[in-house]
Parts: sequence; C-alpha cells; structure tokens
Amino acid sequence: MTANPSGASPDQEVRCALEWMEKTAELSGRDEEVGFTQSLMKRLAESTLEVAVVGEPKRGKSSLVNALIGRDVAPVGALPLTGVPTFIEDGEDGCVVDFEDGRSEMHPFESAAHYISEDANPGNHLRVESVTLRLPSGALPYGTRLVDTPGVGSVLEHETHSTHRYLPRLDAAILVLSADPPISSAEVAFLDRILEHAAALFVVLNKADYLSDPDRERTVRFTREVVARRAPSWDGRVYALSARRNVGDPAALERFLANFNAFLEDRRAETLVSSVALSGARTGAALRRSVELERRAAGFSLTDLVERRERMQAGATALDHDVSGERTLILGAVRNALARFDREIERALPQVRDVIVAETRRRGTELAGRQEPHLLETLRSERVALLAAEGRVLAEAAERAALGDYRRTVESSTDRVASRLARFTDDVAGIFEVALPTFQLQAEADEVPGTAFTYVRSVGLYDQARGIGWRLLGARGAGKAIDRAAAEAAEEINMYFGKRRGRLSETLTERSRRSAVQLAQAAEGLRHGLLDAVDRAGARIAETEERQASRNEQLDEAARLLDAAERVFAARSGARLSVGDGTSGKHHAEAERG
Repeated sequence: MTANPSGASPDQEVRCALEWMEKTAELSGRDEEVGFTQSLMKRLAESTLEVAVVGEPKRGKSSLVNALIGRDVAPVGALPLTGVPTFIEDGEDGCVVDFEDGRSEMHPFESAAHYISEDANPGNHLRVESVTLRLPSGALPYGTRLVDTPGVGSVLEHETHSTHRYLPRLDAAILVLSADPPISSAEVAFLDRILEHAAALFVVLNKADYLSDPDRERTVRFTREVVARRAPSWDGRVYALSARRNVGDPAALERFLANFNAFLEDRRAETLVSSVALSGARTGAALRRSVELERRAAGFSLTDLVERRERMQAGATALDHDVSGERTLILGAVRNALARFDREIERALPQVRDVIVAETRRRGTELAGRQEPHLLETLRSERVALLAAEGRVLAEAAERAALGDYRRTVESSTDRVASRLARFTDDVAGIFEVALPTFQLQAEADEVPGTAFTYVRSVGLYDQARGIGWRLLGARGAGKAIDRAAAEAAEEINMYFGKRRGRLSETLTERSRRSAVQLAQAAEGLRHGLLDAVDRAGARIAETEERQASRNEQLDEAARLLDAAERVFAARSGARLSVGDGTSGKHHAEAERG
C-alpha cells in the first residue's frame, strides 16, 4: 500500500485512507471493522449524501420534508405518523420496502403509507426496516437523499429505537425543534447523539408563527445558546419558521429552503467526505488496540505471555462480574420506578377521587335538572374527559418522578460500566506495558418516552339495560343513575392509573432490556478483541522465526497504515458542522426573524 499521491482531492485522500484502514483490519483479523470500512468506501463511491430530518414527535419533521421537496409525500397529521425511517430520493415513482429479515419488495408509490405510518403499521408489526420513496421531483440534487425519521422520545418505543439505529448512517442533520416549548433535555441528549455522526447541522425552530416577536427572539436566543454549547463549530443559525406553506411568514421558510438548496449544490461533496472521515476515525481506536497489543505481546517469552494473559483473564472475569451487576441494577430500576409511581399515586389518589366523584355528582345534578333523558350514558361518555382532566396531572407527575428515579439509576450504571471498560483497557495496557487508546463507551442517550394513551371504557349490556330502567323511574331513577355514575367514577380512576402504570412498565422494561444488552455487548466486544490479539501473539511463538518475522512486518505495516489513515481522517473530519454560506451575522439575524 503506497502513500497517497500529492495533490489528491479530499475524496481521493479519504478513499486511500479507507483502503489503508481495510488492510489494517484484515491484518488484525478484525472482520467487523473490515465490513464497516467497506461500507464506508461504498458510501463514498456512490457519492450519496444522506440528510436526516430528526427530532421529537410532532415537531413538524414530515411537514418540513414535504416543503423541502415541494410535494406531499411524508404523512402528516394529529398523531405521530412516521413509524420507520423513510428515504426520499430522485428516480421514477415507486416505493421500495426493506424488511428486517432482509427481504425487499417493490410497491406503487401510493401504497407507501401502509408501511410508513404508525396508523397503518402499528407497532411496526410488519417488521419494516425502512422505506425508500423515489420520485422525479427534481428538488434534490443528484446524489442526495432525505430521510424522514420517526420521532425520538415517542410514546412508541420502537420509533425511538428505529431512529437511534439509523443515526450512524447520516451525513448531515436537520434538527427540528418546536417554538413552544423550547428545546428540552431529551432533545439536548439526542443532539449529543447526532453530533457523533453529523458532519453538518441545520437547526429549525418550527411553529414560530405561534409566538409573538419578543417571545420568538427569546426562544431563538435560548436555542442558539443551548446548541452552541454542544456544537462549538456550528454556525449559529436558528431558522424560526412554519414548515407549513402559506402559514405565518412564508418568506422565513423560503429563506431556509434557499440556504439548504445552496448547501446541497455547493457543499454536498465536501460534507460527504467529512462524514465518511468522521466515521472512519471512530473505528481507528479498536484497530489501534488490536495492532499494538499483538505487536507488544509477541515480544514476550511463552512463559511470560501465559502469566500476563492469566492476569488479563482475571481482569476480564472481574469485568464480566461488574457489568453483570450493573445489568441487574438496570433491570431492577424498573421495579423501583414502578414503586415510586405507586407511592406518588397513593399519596394523592384520595383527593383526586373525591374531586372526580364530586364533579360527577355536580354534573349529574345539572343534567337531571334539564331532564336529560340519557343521564347515565351521558355521564359515562363525559367521564373519559373527566378522568383525563383530573387524573392526567397526577399521573404525569407520578411518571416524572418514576422516570427521574429510573434515569438516575440507568445513567449511574452506564457511567460505571463506561468507567469500568476504560479501566480494563488501561489495566491491559499496564499488564503488557504498551500504550493503548482508552475504550470509550458510545451508549444510546435517548430519553425514556412518556406513557400517554387513550383510555376507553366499554359498557356491558346489563349496565345499558339498567340505565334504561333508571330513566323510566323519573327523579328517583335520576338519583340512582347519579349514584351509579359516581361509584363507577371512583372505580375507574383506579383503572385509569392502573393502565398508566402498565404502559409505564411496558416502556421501561423494553428500554432496560435494550440498555442491559447494549452494555453487555460493549463489554463482550472489548474483552474478546483484546484477548484475541494476545492469543494471536501466543500462536506465533510456536511458528518458525521466518513466519514470525513476516508477521512482525505485517503488523508494522498495519501500524504505519493506521497512522496515515488517522491523519487523513483527522484532517478531513475537523471542519464540521459549519454550514454557513459566508453571510454575516446580520444576515443570520434576518434568517431568524422569520
């Protein structure tokens, strides 16, 4: 493998660096890194920039996608609708559905909603991995794909998971926030995840037409300050607009569209190179640990190597024990969170129950005075709204307290695992007297979603018949109907909180399972990678001097290639996230006033 020729273009430099990285991975026996590097080379060869529209549910992501391409293709509505990552690219009208089992199917463009929307594909029961929509819109320059992602922090856990699983593939991101409320802690956590992968960032403050000019300016300023603390090299633009055409100040949307299209025309290739370089740089640490550890371990005598490996294995066993303990704590966090939820509910339930019963009686008396002929049925139909109005505040407060306890436990366990993995790497470096990059855990940082749901009570035929009987008894029957409705209300508030508790339990159980598995996989990958490097070194001791010398030359070459690749990646991924077009701060302010 020769050095990159002088005068090469940035994409040629990164392509050479990826070839060096691939060769290093092959020499190190790291099949996972070989496959990852090949996928990066494919992205660079295809020259396709993926721009993901990301954010929490109901921030207007799909509306913005439709505005970007000038055509209504992404589903919009009163409920979170995009349930799987949806890719939009130029081509002949059509829909390609990729399933989790590896199948792909072609469908008419008009059938896309059957696979994309949460309404048609609830819980992603069709097991769709992604959907690609092709349309000859002409709005996207060649080699650009827009991605409409499911909302993170959605009440639908699979949507949050789908988006986080997609993130490593994005090159640039449009973070869609809402003007009311401003950026939340969940969105800040998600921004941190975006910044691990995005080489360019746009920040859109949607629904700005809901705010007065002073409130909009304060919200823009606050948003800019929060994002800038996370992304110092970001250009500071916050686009305050309405993603719906002809709403609010249309000029604000047009300014964003013009700047975004200018970015695609002028900086698409540059951003793709930076993104691929950033991804390449992230995989270098694992290869560096493998190469350097094998090189060093091969220099010990067999007796010395066996003794050092035994010490390493003892550390690995202790690591497994510690990680297992933290996994147990994470899984147990669900039980503790539910106990906190129960305590919060039990503390305030009598007061809420009294309010609901009193309101039911007041409303019943009012309706009876009007001689409402369907008194019991009316009270029952109104009770859903009454339960939501009076019970929601307590339920959400109890959920916040429970989620707070849960997050603190999980975050503490994750931090301890990250520290433990880094310490294990440092211990191995000390055992073998070699410098190794410290392991850095890249855990998902998504917030646990809330548990909003629709509560519906069915009324049996017996209750319906009894309601008819009470109507026939006049005033005496009205009193009985009111008594019955009050008793039902007292019972159903317990059912209401029970259902909220069940949804919370379901959500946290799934989140805990994924967190525990993620930590275990990180520990397993690190442990196996280091042990395999030592074992390869040990296997060489029995080989001939000629074969040992040949392997030493290969590892020396791998280290040189890795050095060169890392230098290229560092240089080409350094200038990231600034997507300005050379305009001054005054023009930035103009873009934000919309």
